[in-house]
Amino acid sequence: MYVYVHFISAGYSLIQFVRCLAFTNHKEDQLTSSHRFQMWTYFSIDQVIVYMVFATNCAISEMAFLALSGSQVFQWLKLCSKFTRFCVLIGGAILFGFIAFLLLALISAISTFNLFRWYSPNLFCLKKPKKIGTIAPSR
Repeated sequence: MYVYVHFISAGYSLIQFVRCLAFTNHKEDQLTSSHRFQMWTYFSIDQVIVYMVFATNCAISEMAFLALSGSQVFQWLKLCSKFTRFCVLIGGAILFGFIAFLLLALISAISTFNLFRWYSPNLFCLKKPKKIGTIAPSR
């Protein structure tokens, strides 16, 4: 399951990368309903991917801890004393899994910013397009 989740997240990241490259010159001044739907879809999928990667990393960390320390209650032996290379490889996989989680969380934060900046009442970071020749309403 661990490998499948990381495969899905890597595939999704590759698809998003290609999409971003394809639309780098595409500028929009208006937030249409289809664009809003796309942004909410990307935001939701980003969140699901990040949580799936985090959950599988936590689960594999627990399994690695059981392999490292064993369990007297279940009469499980310590595997790392017999299979040292296995434990080193699992440790590397967990390390890179959490690095992937942190990078995906950063991408998800960027997606969140890009979505919610359209709903900001105070022109958050001045990213909203300005119309030339219009007068802003007074407060």
